[in-house]
Amino acid sequence: MFTELVLENYKSFNRISFDMKDTANRAKNLIAIYGENGSGKSSLIEAFGILRLSLQTLQYTNKMNELNALMDQENKKLFMEQYSFFDIVKYNNFASLDRVIKNTKTIGSDTNLCLEYSFLLNNANKGKYTLEFDHSNKLISEQLNYTINDRIGNIYTIEKSENDEIVVHLNKKIFLSSDVRKELTIRTQKLWGKHSFLAIFNSMIDDFNDVYIKDNVSFRLVEVLNFFSAISVETESYSAVSRASCLLPEFDSGKIELSEENKIEKTEKLLYKYFSSLYVDIKGVFYKKRIEENTIEYELYLRKNIYGKILDIPFSLESKGTKKLLEIFPFFLNVVEGGISFIDEIDNGIHDILMNHLLDNLAEDITGQLVFSTHDTLMLKELPKKNVSFITIDYDGNKKIKYLKDYEDKTISQNNSLQNQYLKGAFEGIPIPIDIDFEEMTQLIQEDDHE
Repeated sequence: MFTELVLENYKSFNRISFDMKDTANRAKNLIAIYGENGSGKSSLIEAFGILRLSLQTLQYTNKMNELNALMDQENKKLFMEQYSFFDIVKYNNFASLDRVIKNTKTIGSDTNLCLEYSFLLNNANKGKYTLEFDHSNKLISEQLNYTINDRIGNIYTIEKSENDEIVVHLNKKIFLSSDVRKELTIRTQKLWGKHSFLAIFNSMIDDFNDVYIKDNVSFRLVEVLNFFSAISVETESYSAVSRASCLLPEFDSGKIELSEENKIEKTEKLLYKYFSSLYVDIKGVFYKKRIEENTIEYELYLRKNIYGKILDIPFSLESKGTKKLLEIFPFFLNVVEGGISFIDEIDNGIHDILMNHLLDNLAEDITGQLVFSTHDTLMLKELPKKNVSFITIDYDGNKKIKYLKDYEDKTISQNNSLQNQYLKGAFEGIPIPIDIDFEEMTQLIQEDDHE
């Protein structure tokens, strides 16, 4: 799980540390992030999206090359079978590291952008991964430290020298043979900067058989790569979730192989348990199927009681809030199974009572880590104080992340609810607006009309 995120010259943060540990220095399994609009809540979540995407840039480049080859062959049928519109957009937008971090460097800053992720695996193995970019979004340093033989050591360091040379340091305790060190050094000299070393190594795993990787690379590096690759992130611009292989790849609609038909029934059962607990009018959940050759196209339907009649409603016609509930469901399953999920605006479009009901039921079953941003103040009545954080902004624009525990006991009144105290500004992290004179604005409009 993640224990700390440090960002320098990233979006609206000059430098900020997001401590994700409890008093015993263990990673917290649940963190809610509050703050006024524009404070940077989404930026924190997006930083973890950058981490996951940075591992896949070379794979996406290869996908784009395959796609272009099909286009050149004018094989439109195969093209449509293999790639969706969303796949094409994703591959194109994130096919290089500079595209992944586009528009993330703090405007007006003349120092480097730095992303630092600290983590703890298996409750014992500490690690830290750092990426540094120059003023033109070019990667100039990458470093991974992780537990080696019960002590933290450097797995690798890649740097760009003053002469623009790429300097590669690979730990021989991790990269076990001269052959694999030579192979990775050659690839790094060719590709690093446009892609991270982890993306290069991730692509190499695709090119070599499992036995070669196992015999030539320590499991420690693979352990970290697998951990980063399994991060689930939900933001406005990017979504990736690690799903159980026995479930459908997409819950609303999609296409699977005929041999995978059992996934439909299992997903139906899960979704019925989920939605029937949240809505009294939902009497069934099922997929309409269309079988064509060796594939099944499926679409989600809800069976609802409407004015005494049982009707089958396409899920595509449901409200924004109901669709959001479906979107976040696999993220909840993920953290119950020990995964790591980051969700931006978890409550967007969802009734606050429903959201609180969900988190109240979920909290006791989390075995992984769930971090989310929210504006839902009703949660403050239910969430433990140690799990509530605020992004605070002073009058000079300086930002900090605080937890409820950071406020002195005298600040937290025992006679009033935390929700009321937060709304009154006791813990900061709320808007501080001044009066808006709309009549004066209309007068300005009228003055313009008369000129």
